[in-house]
Amino acid sequence: VEYLVLVGVGIVWGMTNALIEGSAKDFHKNTIQSSGRFSFLYDFIYLISNWRFSIPFGVNQVCSIGFNFVLVKVEISIAQTVAN
Repeated sequence: VEYLVLVGVGIVWGMTNALIEGSAKDFHKNTIQSSGRFSFLYDFIYLISNWRFSIPFGVNQVCSIGFNFVLVKVEISIAQTVAN
């Protein structure tokens, strides 16, 4: 069962990483390059409010938590190979 979870995590990570990368490219195209004091905060709020970024990012992080739970039961060298 643990190995099926690892395979699932690997598949979801692959899909969500592609979606996150695509939305991050759109982010760089659509944002004004500001250098003010609050530019980091503005960029963070923009990314979190963008559902094309925040939903895949959230799913990716949930899978990361699942990977850590499975990692307790499986040898790390096998888990990393199967998930990646």
